[in-house]
Amino acid sequence: MQLEYSMIERNAENEFADLAANLGMGLVPWSPLGMGVLSGKYRPSQGGAASAVSGDGRLASMASAPPPGFDKLTERNFRIVAELEAVANLAERPMAQVALNWLHHKRGVSSIIVGATRPEQLQESLGSLDFTLAPELIARLDAVSEPARPFPYYMFADGHQARIHGQVEVADKPAAYSAPVTIPAPNA
Repeated sequence: MQLEYSMIERNAENEFADLAANLGMGLVPWSPLGMGVLSGKYRPSQGGAASAVSGDGRLASMASAPPPGFDKLTERNFRIVAELEAVANLAERPMAQVALNWLHHKRGVSSIIVGATRPEQLQESLGSLDFTLAPELIARLDAVSEPARPFPYYMFADGHQARIHGQVEVADKPAAYSAPVTIPAPNA
């Protein structure tokens, strides 16, 4: 299942990651670097305003009026980039490698579509598989990139579910529910 998925676009986690895992499919994220934002290619200009951006990619030319899906140069996303940069410095890895490594370990992800336009970009992307991020660094990236959970998604968050179900674990169906169906062979 191909979906846009990165630290700045995490809506694939709402139901698609579980759907893919439960049905034996893999998620294949595209735009894993958020159209280059997570590589550090774009930076807010003086004062940090997302509307004034420095960078030479396609997003910079449409920063003031981006079409739907291209609205990546936001203050929220620049906060993610700042934390990603701090984590990348601690991990002693390029930002793009850390962003790809983070995504590679998410539930259901089986492969990642990278948009490398030069051989060196592909080599750098492949380097994202050569290390493991410390759990505390992953937690920092998860926290800063946590998406807003509008209705109905906030209803499924752990805290809300605990309140509704009184700390009782609730699953989608009992294990015996999906037992294989057998049909007896006809008598010959």
